[in-house]
Amino acid sequence: MHCRVAGLPELTVTGDGQSWGVTPSYFIGTVATPALLQIDPKSGVMLKAYAYDSVPGFSSWAMKFWGGSFWIFADSSGYRTRREAPSKPELMGRYPRGNGIVGAGVSTCAPLQ
Repeated sequence: MHCRVAGLPELTVTGDGQSWGVTPSYFIGTVATPALLQIDPKSGVMLKAYAYDSVPGFSSWAMKFWGGSFWIFADSSGYRTRREAPSKPELMGRYPRGNGIVGAGVSTCAPLQ
């Protein structure tokens, strides 16, 4: 099965130096799905991908890492996924349309747990 990223992921790093990204358009064959990606910080090569079939497609997005979890903001919804179980995003809430979050930056000194 051929997999590739189509689109630009929003990037974040963890306090221990891992690089991650979220994209609305990770392709598996010809089907696009949102995904969380682990990216080699030196080469930019994708190391792992976690497809999120349960997350609806989105057109605006941001992410951060804080306290052992990735926080993903997609259009009008917020999700959390724990680093030890990255394939299971949890819907944390919805907010009014038109209030999308962009650029959810966080310090590289953010806690790992």
